[in-house]
Amino acid sequence: MPQVTFEYTSNIAHLADYRRIVLALHELVVREIATDLASCKTRLVEVGDFVIADGGADQAFIHVAIAILSGRTPEQKASLSEKALALVAANVPGGGHRHAIQITVGIRDLDSGAYRKQVMAGSGPQASE
Repeated sequence: MPQVTFEYTSNIAHLADYRRIVLALHELVVREIATDLASCKTRLVEVGDFVIADGGADQAFIHVAIAILSGRTPEQKASLSEKALALVAANVPGGGHRHAIQITVGIRDLDSGAYRKQVMAGSGPQASE
């Protein structure tokens, strides 16, 4: 936790460094909901098959879905949503291209009573102390 799905349409894949945006988003989530960076995980999903409005080729979207453990207040979730939207919008060019980009953010709760996590050590080189 938190689990983020960052979707963007293929017609704007070239517009931004989405990995860099997601790394900044992880830092934001850590500050806003007091979690640790090691728990943040994001799936970057380029969406090639999509329809927006009338299906015109000039339409595009970015949607950020953030799932966090239940227990945060509505105010905390609203603040995270607003700041995440501002972060994404500030890092995606708004002009100079032909696409109308809809940027949306949604926050949902993971049931803290049912959520489980296990971290399994890898066999790669371990960090030296």
